[in-house]
Amino acid sequence: GQVWGIFIQDHYTVNDQWSLTAGARFDDFSITDASDQKLSDNGFSFNAGARYQLTPAWAISAVYAEALRGPEVKDAFKLSSGSNASDLGAETSKNIELGVDYQVSGFNMAAGVFYS
Repeated sequence: GQVWGIFIQDHYTVNDQWSLTAGARFDDFSITDASDQKLSDNGFSFNAGARYQLTPAWAISAVYAEALRGPEVKDAFKLSSGSNASDLGAETSKNIELGVDYQVSGFNMAAGVFYS
């Protein structure tokens, strides 16, 4: 099988309080399973985030991210007399994360909640 991807990611500091991140990724996979069935798919995924420095010690952040995962080689070679579904494609996920960070005198603490 063959799996490859390419991505770009950038971080931009707007001012002393705001910073932004954004990125995009393209993934492509092609695999032939144990029953000689070829599975292939590709797609784009994106992410974007913002961070706001409330005080010198406290910051909050929010991130939205997408992900794409094609079948792995181990999925294609399970010992079975059946074959994979002919329309087996990539799995996708959409994720949202909210976070808070605290940093003072070499001490760091972070907490986050996410929805996937």
